[in-house]
Amino acid sequence: MNSRKILTSQIAINDKNEETERLKEYIIMEKEKLEQAKKTFAEDSDKFHKYKKDLRDTTKDVKDEYDRAVNEKNGCMTEIKRLEQEIISDDLKIKKIDDYLQQCWGYRAFIHEMAVSAGRKSKDAAAV
Repeated sequence: MNSRKILTSQIAINDKNEETERLKEYIIMEKEKLEQAKKTFAEDSDKFHKYKKDLRDTTKDVKDEYDRAVNEKNGCMTEIKRLEQEIISDDLKIKKIDDYLQQCWGYRAFIHEMAVSAGRKSKDAAAV
C-alpha cells in the first residue's frame, strides 16, 4: 500500500510538473506577446508624435502664409485707396479743364458773333 501511495503521489507530482511546464510556456508566450505589444505601442507612439509635429509645422506654415496674404491684401487695399483718391483728384482736374474749355468756347462764340456783327467775318466763315 505504501508503494501505491508513492506511485499515486508520483503521478500527482508528474501531473503538477506538467501543469507547471505548461504554465511556464504560457507565461513565456504571454511575455512575448507583451513585448511585441510594447514594441508596437512604442512604434505607434513615435508615429503619433511625428504626426503631431508635422501637423504643428504645417499649421505654422499655413498661418505664416495666411499672415503674408493678409499683409499683401492690406497693402493692395491701401494702394487701391490711394489710386481711388488719385482718380478723384484727376477727375476734379478734368472737370476744371472741361469747365474752362466750355468757358473758352463761349468766349469764342461771343467773339465770333461780335466779329460778324462788326462785319469782319461772314456768318458762314469759321462758324462755331
